[in-house]
Amino acid sequence: PISFLASSYILKSGSLSGYKAFKNIVKGGTKGKIVGNAHLTNDKNDFPKYLEPSAGNGLLTIALPYHYTHVNELDDIRHANLKEQPFAKVSSWDALKPPAAYDRTFDGIVTNPPFGSLSQPELFGKFKIKRLEHAMALNALRCMKDNGKAAIIIGGHTTWDEHSRVTAGTNRIFLNYLYHFYNVEDIIPINGKKLYSRQGTSINTR
Repeated sequence: PISFLASSYILKSGSLSGYKAFKNIVKGGTKGKIVGNAHLTNDKNDFPKYLEPSAGNGLLTIALPYHYTHVNELDDIRHANLKEQPFAKVSSWDALKPPAAYDRTFDGIVTNPPFGSLSQPELFGKFKIKRLEHAMALNALRCMKDNGKAAIIIGGHTTWDEHSRVTAGTNRIFLNYLYHFYNVEDIIPINGKKLYSRQGTSINTR
């Protein structure tokens, strides 16, 4: 459900999503084939492009049009699984170092980076980022157009101190950077125990 909501949020109106195309196939008949979609047009520059920089098996892209979605994954098995799907491009670069050619390229970014600590903090301007998921998310945002949209899933819930500030530490630094350079529409806390416990994890996410 979170994958569907996240990818639907960044989907530009008018483009046929992978989910809609999948529904057409399930219905059967000649109209069920993926024909007449955006990817068959002669002028592909008119259609939005999307990026998932730590794609896993591609689940987070469920509502995006395959043929305009770029996915990236380092794990060999997951990378092979992505290659079996009709994505625009499947790559395997370090998500902490997106290709320079991707700067401000994509209309939509959706990502759920792995959680963890960096061996060495990464500087974003004057902001020292120490968490892996924060650094990967900010590097992903470098690939987004100025008028693009992003949906990011990271661990934990935001907490506040006695002065109603975000509690000091890695979250405050990350959110300071995010709010300084981007228009953040919302942060939604997700109860990991209620949503994910049957899948073997109960980590709270945002």
